[in-house]
Amino acid sequence: MEFVKTLEMKGSGKKKMLGTCLIRDGQLHFKVNKTSMRVKEIGIVEGGIGMELERSEKQIQFIQCARRFEEGDIPVNLQATGYSFSIPAEKLSETEYVFRFENASMVKRKKRCRKQ
Repeated sequence: MEFVKTLEMKGSGKKKMLGTCLIRDGQLHFKVNKTSMRVKEIGIVEGGIGMELERSEKQIQFIQCARRFEEGDIPVNLQATGYSFSIPAEKLSETEYVFRFENASMVKRKKRCRKQ
């Protein structure tokens, strides 16, 4: 068979991410794929949310935590009631991550079946 153009094979599934920040129901839910680390501090930075990690003796698969935010902390368009937004992590250094608001995308919510 003669091909006009060959297509490259891509790996199946999602690309492994460093982590995510999920904005939902007035809270920030963080999940970072980092072992032997723990959260030192989380705060608002220019254009996003920053997370600082520190070494830990405890071996874990990933870091997971949640924080509440106030109205002025994040852009109004990411605070819509009934919607969720996901922001991928961006690695600044071995212990510093940032979640930039400009990279946020809406997450589809699964429809829940109501019992009758």
